[in-house]
Formats: sequence, structure tokens, C-alpha cells
Amino acid sequence: AVSTQHKSTKIKVFNNTGGTLTAGTLTYVSAYNTTQGLYEVSKAVVTQATATTHFATGAIDSDIADQATGNVDKTYPLTGLNTNSLTQDQHIWLSNTAGSYNTSRTSHPDVDYLKQIVGKVAKVHLTLGVIIFELPGWVIPWSIADQV
Repeated sequence: AVSTQHKSTKIKVFNNTGGTLTAGTLTYVSAYNTTQGLYEVSKAVVTQATATTHFATGAIDSDIADQATGNVDKTYPLTGLNTNSLTQDQHIWLSNTAGSYNTSRTSHPDVDYLKQIVGKVAKVHLTLGVIIFELPGWVIPWSIADQV
């Protein structure tokens, strides 16, 4: 079972994306801002091309406005969810929608297509469900993802 207790590993970052990054958004380090002396983060996403895939390395812990600082967390709980259709310890996957996650592995005919497991279901419940992101997570080939 996955513990709903976690040790926080917060890292201060700078948002230079042009929009607000909301709590729970999955991110990757996209640059280093020399003026701020901080890493910049952008929304993580998995695509069909290596050049446009950016695997998640952290989750925003509270909203960060554009041109502001905030924190990403390596282990982050999403609470108050409807996880009733899911199972305890079920894998959570990085989505092809930037910054988001999927509760199931999306299929793709290209066996070299990489996927990232970003967390697990920690509590199954209709309104009090919990998913815990554990980042950076496992990156695996699509062809064996159903075996993990």
C-alpha cells in the first residue's frame, strides 16, 4: 500500500510560462533564470516524439503566477478526488495534455513510444480519494508498460 504520509522535498522555482501554473500541475525544469537565480519550470508532457516529450520532475504545490516564484514538490498528494473507479496502488501516468495525468496508460501503436509513471492511487474513495505523485517517476517503453 502507498502511504498517504509523505516527506516533502520542495524546490523553489520561477514561472516564466506566460500563465499561472496551478497546484498539482506536473512540471519539468525548462531553463535557468540567472536574474532570479532559480530554475524555471514548464508543464510536463508526453508525446509521440522525443523532441517534444518533457518528463515530469516535480508538481506545483500551490498556484504560481507568471513571473513569480513558488515551489515544486517531488512527492505531492492530490486529495479530495473521486478515485472510486480506481484500485489501490494503481499506476498514474503522465498525460499527453501538458501538466496533467492519466489514470490509465494510453495506447499507441509505436512500440518505442515512452511513457512515465508519475504516481499511484493511495486511497480509493468517492470524494476523499488520494493520488500521490512520486517524481521523477519511471520512464518505460510503451511496449512493456502493461507489464509494469
